[in-house]
Amino acid sequence: MKDEFLKFSPRRILYSMVITSAFLASSPRLVFADVNEVQTRMQIGTVKGQVVDVSGEPVIGASIRVKGANSGTITDVNGDFSLDNASNSVLVISYIGYKTQEISVGGKTSIKIILKEDSEILDEVVVVAYGSTVKRKLTNAVSTVNVKQIENLAGYSDVTSSLQGRAPGVIITNSDGSLNAQASISIRGGGDPLYIVDGIVADKGIFSLLNPQDIESISIMKDAASSAVYGAQAGNGIVVITTKKGVEGKARLNYTFDQQFNAPAQVRDRLSSYELAVASNQIYDMWGASQPAYSDEAIEAWRTGSDPIAYPNIDWWDSLIRKAASSQRHTLTLDGGSKTTQYHMSVGYYNQNSVFKPHGGKEINDRNRYNISLNVNHLFENIGLKVGMDIKAYYDKKHGKDEKNMMGSLAFRLPWERIYTTDGRWYANTSAAYLDSDGEYSDVENNVFTARFNADWDIPKVKGLKATFVAKTGAYLYSTKSWKNVYIPTYYDDGTVVGASSKPELNMGKSEGHDYELNIGLAYSRTFLKDHNLNVAVYYNQRENWGNGISASRKEYKVNVDQIFAGPSSTAGNGGTASESGRLGYVGTLGYDYKGRYLLNASFRYDGSDGFTPDKRWGFFPSASLGYIISDEPFMKKIREAVKMDMLKFRFSYGETGQEAGRFNYLTSWTLGDVSFDINGDRAGSVTTPGIPSTVLTWYTNKTFNYGMDFAFFNNRLSGTADYFVTEINGYDINPADYYTTTLGTSLPKVMSDDLFRRAGAEFTLRWKDSWGAFTYDVGGNISFYDELWVRKNEAWDVSSNPLRRSVGKTLSSGDRMWVSNGLYQTPSDLINSPRPTWSDGLKTGDISYVDINGDGRIDTDGTNSDDKIYNNMPSKPIMQYGIDFNLGYKGFSLTGLFQGSGTKYSKIGNNVKPAGVERLLYKDQLDYWRPDNTGARFPLPDLNQGTTNNMQADVTFWSVNCAYLRLKNLQLGYDFKYKLLKKVSWLSSAKLSLVGTNLLTFSDVSGWLDPEQSETQNWAYPMTKTYSIMVSLGF
Repeated sequence: MKDEFLKFSPRRILYSMVITSAFLASSPRLVFADVNEVQTRMQIGTVKGQVVDVSGEPVIGASIRVKGANSGTITDVNGDFSLDNASNSVLVISYIGYKTQEISVGGKTSIKIILKEDSEILDEVVVVAYGSTVKRKLTNAVSTVNVKQIENLAGYSDVTSSLQGRAPGVIITNSDGSLNAQASISIRGGGDPLYIVDGIVADKGIFSLLNPQDIESISIMKDAASSAVYGAQAGNGIVVITTKKGVEGKARLNYTFDQQFNAPAQVRDRLSSYELAVASNQIYDMWGASQPAYSDEAIEAWRTGSDPIAYPNIDWWDSLIRKAASSQRHTLTLDGGSKTTQYHMSVGYYNQNSVFKPHGGKEINDRNRYNISLNVNHLFENIGLKVGMDIKAYYDKKHGKDEKNMMGSLAFRLPWERIYTTDGRWYANTSAAYLDSDGEYSDVENNVFTARFNADWDIPKVKGLKATFVAKTGAYLYSTKSWKNVYIPTYYDDGTVVGASSKPELNMGKSEGHDYELNIGLAYSRTFLKDHNLNVAVYYNQRENWGNGISASRKEYKVNVDQIFAGPSSTAGNGGTASESGRLGYVGTLGYDYKGRYLLNASFRYDGSDGFTPDKRWGFFPSASLGYIISDEPFMKKIREAVKMDMLKFRFSYGETGQEAGRFNYLTSWTLGDVSFDINGDRAGSVTTPGIPSTVLTWYTNKTFNYGMDFAFFNNRLSGTADYFVTEINGYDINPADYYTTTLGTSLPKVMSDDLFRRAGAEFTLRWKDSWGAFTYDVGGNISFYDELWVRKNEAWDVSSNPLRRSVGKTLSSGDRMWVSNGLYQTPSDLINSPRPTWSDGLKTGDISYVDINGDGRIDTDGTNSDDKIYNNMPSKPIMQYGIDFNLGYKGFSLTGLFQGSGTKYSKIGNNVKPAGVERLLYKDQLDYWRPDNTGARFPLPDLNQGTTNNMQADVTFWSVNCAYLRLKNLQLGYDFKYKLLKKVSWLSSAKLSLVGTNLLTFSDVSGWLDPEQSETQNWAYPMTKTYSIMVSLGF
């Protein structure tokens, strides 16, 4: 008996989670079951029993309901249940993944139910534009993100970064790892997408501030057919987020703690003073210098470290950067409610510190973020009206210094430059003094408040007719304060202080704004003649926003008082901005399916924008999509059985969205300049004559075609998708002055063009999910490709007539125009017989050699028209990205991970870190320069300064590096203590511990000296971080 009791399986882990939440909610959940065996035992009026699976494992959380009544219960951790006054009733037993079965008790009072899995698993609900659908009936290009993976992840500063690699067609780019850095999102290579939070338009800042524990679902709408109803702003796709709502039942309290330790993902090995001096002398010798750069005495002192004052050897990185910075996240959620009223509340706090060592006991940079949310829903049962309210507030503050200046203060420092005096003060003129806690700083504060109200009314006497209302209002207050050029004393060893070279200045700014959005709709949903399902809806959408900002500055402060009033009024400056915009839209949607097999969806938006003249403001943008589940056809039965096919669906969609280049482009304006004229003794300002206004500007169109396929085999263990898309943007408003000249004395009006831009690509996903005894596993992958080009483009004549310069026909994969490197000159014969660039004199062996593309015997150095400068087939953007994730489980233990990578993407090494001159040598990998005993070197022979003109050209393939990479983005080992150790602790509903690592491994040709994810190649970006986390999650 004991052995049986202690026998567990991975399925019990899932059941435990379900029973805990269901028990606290006191609300049976509808699920699916198949009765296979019934055993009885009498007890008057009460039915008792147990629910198990085919392996005999208890099913925890199965729903047992009395048909036609409100009474019901759920199975406990042993699969047992007891239900009063039910011995003569019909029971409905259900559970997720099993078929619902009705059982006539017939006086029996004890039953044992053995469950079998349903081969047709319950469809996932996908949130789409103005509604939701089940994944099986989805006809558009929409990807969903496993929110459980996001919610349980540690090591990320915001939600955006955690999406990387988890959805096909979603390209996440991290610029750096600084405290307030935001990763950029591109859907299928487009620009910034639109964000929809709970049906309301939000900006990227709101999305990044969301608490992961508050997110219920994330959908990525990628084609125009799915996003067209949101108008012009949705032309680059949509990220749709639904936040959690309250659930019926007793109050549930959950607490999550995430302790993070952030270290630079990679550290480039710096040269010691001895190594740099030896290399410098070697280079001087190869150049035939009359004397070495450094004496034998100095080199010996650096080698032995015998005189660290006169001959210091300072590793600036180790001196100023700590091994790991600490960050913490705390989240507390509370939800519950009755049958008619439910609530969800959350409070979150996130603190993040930089990798720079504290100074004076203070963090140099830190960030603190607070968020609070409240959601309440209430149902008026007697009239069929459900109302809700959602309030969210965020406060985000970053204090510290500019990360780029911080990295610059150490990135290019030589090892013999001192940081501290012998008594520990800042050494004379050291750039490290920038890090002084009493020095300059920059504060950024962001306060955001949003309130949403919604109502859904089931209109009486018309079955399936519902009226909807959603209104949102929001406000923000954004402030900045920058205290610059603050004097920090630096000293010589004898105590002599270095005087100030500049005086402080202060810049302050505040901006505030508010907005609202209103959605009113009428939706009708019915099933006709059993097999015909129809959904029709119309909506009215209106949005407006206002904003204004002010700025003030003063300079030449005489005292270090960081307030505006303390600065000289003679240096005062100020400025201001204001903005206002509005949109209107009329939306219609149609959904129809026959037998769930033939699927049709259509929509339109009649969109209005105040960016055009009154007669050009409205545009009509339709969309349609079709789906065909061919596997449901009777003629597919034999094929289904032969190949174990569960589902095969084909999809097609077409949609249009409007595009606009900018607001009020149809207007011109007079510009009043400073006072600069004297007219009859009166001072007058300058006036800039406006251009001719345009009356023809209107919408241009983004058209998207999508062809897709979804499939599932082997009892849904193998599933996947495939999509091919083409996006065409036709129109654009252009300035004729770009290709016409005029004698009017002012600019020509903008006009609509026939320009055509095309982007096309493909996306694939594949997933296998299975179990082997107590071991469960889930492995999946996704990969995305795209490319783009101008099919037609109006350009200046000298550009369009020159095939080297014109944009038409050039794809991303074509790369950029560059001179092609032929390696390095190796012999005097190479120097004599090879074509020479016209900019180069005094070439030497070890210099960069160029390819004579046009065969005229020289390298043409005209950067604009040179025939030797060609497209290099080195794309500068990641046109291919992929992700591979896995989830393993065994008896309470779990191991999840994500590998994320990018295909070919080239970056040019920045001038500051090109080891083309001895003055640019800083790192050990730069010692791989040409010399007679190292002719296969990666870098050219350095000169005695910062590099020759020949070797420092930016647009040459020699300095282009392939930043393709594969990175272990996330690895998490967890244990569920409720599985066994704390199983009987009734007051604790969940207890999980996770150890998490982020950016643990990187495989790339540039690893060790560049981070392949970062676009910055000058080596002064704040580093990407490798994060180690301990995460604890408790439920009560």
